[in-house]
Parts: sequence; structure tokens; C-alpha cells
Amino acid sequence: MNKVEVDFGKWLQEAFDLYKDHFALFALAGAMGLLLSAATVGVLFGPMLAGMALILLRLLDKSEPKPQPADLFKGFEFFLPAFLMTLVVFGASMLIGLILMPFGLILRPLAYVAGLFLQTATMFSIFLIVDRKYEFWPAILGSYDLVKVNFWPLLALQLVASLLGGLGALGCCVGVLVTWPFTYCVIAIAYRRCAVRGGEPALNPPPPPGAG
Repeated sequence: MNKVEVDFGKWLQEAFDLYKDHFALFALAGAMGLLLSAATVGVLFGPMLAGMALILLRLLDKSEPKPQPADLFKGFEFFLPAFLMTLVVFGASMLIGLILMPFGLILRPLAYVAGLFLQTATMFSIFLIVDRKYEFWPAILGSYDLVKVNFWPLLALQLVASLLGGLGALGCCVGVLVTWPFTYCVIAIAYRRCAVRGGEPALNPPPPPGAG
């Protein structure tokens, strides 16, 4: 699988323009997604991510009619794979933290590094679920297949996007309700660049159910 040139400046600018041009949409959908995820103790986090991914891809593809905040709830069409994907990824991150945190300051940073590696390897999973109709495990593996040839540039992009998208935490966490979608604007643009190369899909068609 050929590498894609990760153009930091261009991709971040495209993400900022996308976020700025549709700020009201992202602010409302992002707030609804986080609030519903929190109210359900994370159960709806996966479907809300799926809904946001659908909105982002429709905007990038200039689909008509234009997406609305209520389109966030179309993520429920992918409830099970989205839920299982987030359960596995965030469960693995928490497990890494539980294993390394008790060892003190020397090993504690490894938990954050390992979490960043895992987030990068699985950054395209939710997009493969909604765009290519992958089940949760093939989506995780497919994301890694797309990421591995550009792993270090994409890890840096993931870190920068997460830091910029998390700036809302400076406002007593309230700002996160409207800033977190920026992170996914960056990831959506990276997905479109990495998943289609030379006009052809970079991955095979989704495996049939039960073949993951």
C-alpha cells in the first residue's frame, strides 16, 4: 500500500475551513453528542461518533441535501459496530492505563504514549463503519492497514488535532462541547486522503458478516 504525503498545513487549514464554515452545525451536533454520551455513561458514544462521521463525510462529498444536526442520530443505524468499536478501543486504553499507572511517574507516561499509538492505529475505524459498512473488528484492522504506511506522520497529526480540538477544556470544559468536532474534521480529511488513492479505494470491499 503506497504512502500518502501527509500535508499538515493543508489538511489542518482544510479542517479549520470546514469547521468554520459549518460552525453552528458542529456546535449543536457536537454538544448533543457529548451530552447524550455522558448521560448514558458512554453507551451512546459510539453511535454519536458514527453520526458525526456521517455528517463530516457528507460535507466533504458535498452531498445534497446538506446535513443537519439531527443527522447525528443516523449513527444509530450503526449502533452495534460503533458501540463495540469504541468499547474495544477505549477499553484497551483504560486497561493499559490501569496496568501502567500504579508503577509511578517513570512508567506512567507510557500509558499516555500507548494510548496515543492506539488512537492513531484506530483513527479511521468509525469512518470505515459508516462509509464502507465494515463490522467493528474489520474496521479496526482496516484502520490499521490504512494508517501503518503513514504511521508516524498520522500520529503527529492525531496529536496536533487532539490538542487543538481539546482547547475548549481551558474554558472549564464547557468549550469542549463545541471544539471536539474539529479533531474529527481533521481525521475525516485524513481518511478521505488515505482511503482513496489514485481514484481507487485503498482497501478491499468489506468482509461479509462473520468473516472478521
